[in-house]
Amino acid sequence: MAQVHSQHTQYLSKDQLKEMVEQYTGKSATSLSWAVASFGISLCARAIKAKLPPVVYAWIGAITTVVAGAALLRDVETYTERQDFVGLLQNLIDNPRNFTRFKVVSTIWMEWHEGPTTGYYNYYTTVSYDVA
Repeated sequence: MAQVHSQHTQYLSKDQLKEMVEQYTGKSATSLSWAVASFGISLCARAIKAKLPPVVYAWIGAITTVVAGAALLRDVETYTERQDFVGLLQNLIDNPRNFTRFKVVSTIWMEWHEGPTTGYYNYYTTVSYDVA
């Protein structure tokens, strides 16, 4: 059974998300709301989904050495792909008083494997996104 090795929370501001959209589209926006209104929520969600894994990978990579780089990036990309960024962006735009940023929670898990002569830990990462 897997156990939590460590858990880390990071936050992305609306300005950081807007910058990701600008980098992806090659166009500038005055705010995240303006970008969503101008470019469409689906395009903005795709932009964030494309730009987020390297950012999260850098955060986690800076705080742990137990998960190998290639496996870590693969885990981050897999969990990022599964997220509903359209819904998260909609909450962020529609409820500016309640939600002001993206919350990124990365969990590093360790799982014990017993071999015939020795045992070892296998480490992997899960990532979840929410608005805060």
